[in-house]
Amino acid sequence: MTQDNNHLPSHMPTSSTPHPYYLSTPPEDEINLLELTDKFLDQWRWWVSGTVVGGLLGLGAAFVVPPKYAANGVVRVARVASAVESVPETIVCMQTLAFREEVVERLIKAGQVKPEKKDAWVRALEAKSTFKAVKDAANYVDIALTADTPAQGQAAVSTITQVLKERQQPLMTERLAQVDRSIELAKASLASMEKSYETTQASLRAQPPNSEAYLELARMSEAGTLAGLRQKVLDLENSKLSPTTKETELVEPIGVSDRPVFPKKSVFTAGGLVLGALLGTLLGFALPAWWEFQRKRKAAKQGASA
Repeated sequence: MTQDNNHLPSHMPTSSTPHPYYLSTPPEDEINLLELTDKFLDQWRWWVSGTVVGGLLGLGAAFVVPPKYAANGVVRVARVASAVESVPETIVCMQTLAFREEVVERLIKAGQVKPEKKDAWVRALEAKSTFKAVKDAANYVDIALTADTPAQGQAAVSTITQVLKERQQPLMTERLAQVDRSIELAKASLASMEKSYETTQASLRAQPPNSEAYLELARMSEAGTLAGLRQKVLDLENSKLSPTTKETELVEPIGVSDRPVFPKKSVFTAGGLVLGALLGTLLGFALPAWWEFQRKRKAAKQGASA
């Protein structure tokens, strides 16, 4: 029994020829870098104009923005033999709201800050000023801040130092009082020891001659103790004298920048050039595309109405 090919379903192919992959049409959504570059160069007027305009605007903004000047000072914490307050404690005190408000109030009285800018300056002292310990120094604090003018920066650092000095004055007074009490106790102990020494010496002299060895032993022992007490009294008294005792003060002249640290004209100009170039490039691609879209839309409407 044979089958007739004529009875095969008409929809089944008898043979198929594969389509070569290299003849396939490339997808239309692929990006052609050469074409994109050509469009970019074709719109050179846009990005060149944007770069020039952006650079000019950035340079102009650098002249319009209010300048800021840097001020710096190094303060030595008050001491009596040693610092009356540790540097970390001092910095915490300088960062408090009450401390900053007092500094700004004095700057207002001195005419360096306008009253309406009080709140802004109080915030600026928190955000734009730094207080940090000086490396390899036991009781020194570095103050750095920015101000509207060099004179204002110098006045701000000086005022901060003065307020800190006044706040640490009670600590220094208390430390001096402690030294005075220690001196009094040491002197009382010295007087008592001297009296005891004299009494012991007198009693040993009244003994028979063979007790001279005991007298010499007692003299050496008491003399060593007395010498130690006398040295202690001397050290305590010296601890109240300069340079062991010093008040809170600036240890070097306040440094203020001659030129503004903000804004930087070069940074503003470079930023304007970059932003202007980007904006010009976007406009160079976007506007022609929009015009082409409007043209096609208008042509489609005209074709539909015809």
